[in-house]
Amino acid sequence: MDSKLVRFFLISLVIAVVIVCVGTFAPRHWSFESEAELNKIRTELPLAEARWKSHHITDYDLDVSGVNHPLFCENIVNNELIPWHLKIRAGQIIFENDKQEWNMKSCGVSNLLPPKVFDTIREILENAKPEQVYRKIDFDPEYGFVSHYYLTSNNSESTLFVNISFKNFHPIKP
Repeated sequence: MDSKLVRFFLISLVIAVVIVCVGTFAPRHWSFESEAELNKIRTELPLAEARWKSHHITDYDLDVSGVNHPLFCENIVNNELIPWHLKIRAGQIIFENDKQEWNMKSCGVSNLLPPKVFDTIREILENAKPEQVYRKIDFDPEYGFVSHYYLTSNNSESTLFVNISFKNFHPIKP
């Protein structure tokens, strides 16, 4: 077999094992913990949205990485997982290639980017079931975008697991 194919197979196998382990051993939370996080999100959401709007940003770059079980929301380059570098212009992702577009759509990243993310979170809060899922959302203290999104089931039978980070944010000035 070709050595690149063997490496790709081994990396895929390691990724599959990690996903199974993460889904199986991810920490489970109590309903009161889930409710406390939802209350924190309810409090921080309007402040984060106001910060975002105060900067009048429509174009920006940032890196995204993480897991949306069963997918890694990263790119494999030279046998390493690296974050995707995203370019957002007028609120829309400008994809570099079909692979990036497929990966980002599969991971649900567009719903977590400003300005759409604020409506997404309001909808999440309206339909929240803290007894079923634990959700944690961190907002950037300066710009208000979501810097970290974490979601897991409170049920050990479920494999629901999302852990996505947004870093290296750079607004593009007009």
